Amino acid sequence: MLPVDLKVIFFREFFFRQPLPYPWGIVGGFVFVIVGLAKFFVVLEMALSPIFESIAREFARKGLMASLLISAFALGFGTTLAELAGIACADKAVE
Repeated sequence: MLPVDLKVIFFREFFFRQPLPYPWGIVGGFVFVIVGLAKFFVVLEMALSPIFESIAREFARKGLMASLLISAFALGFGTTLAELAGIACADKAVE
């Protein structure tokens, strides 16, 4: 988030010559985003990672390598789409 915030501040101050209307609101939003991301990654590490690891082990144990590869591809593809959606949301937030 810091690069996005710094880019917004830089362009507003130096190119558009407009001060930030609510600088403390931006700082507060930045803090909320950092806390939310930290919580998300904790939940991801505690809950989802073990689940996916056990599924992958089970596929490998049963010799279902095609199913494992298809599942891994689908998870990677979905993650890529989610990242693109996040970038689009960030671009809209900057506008």
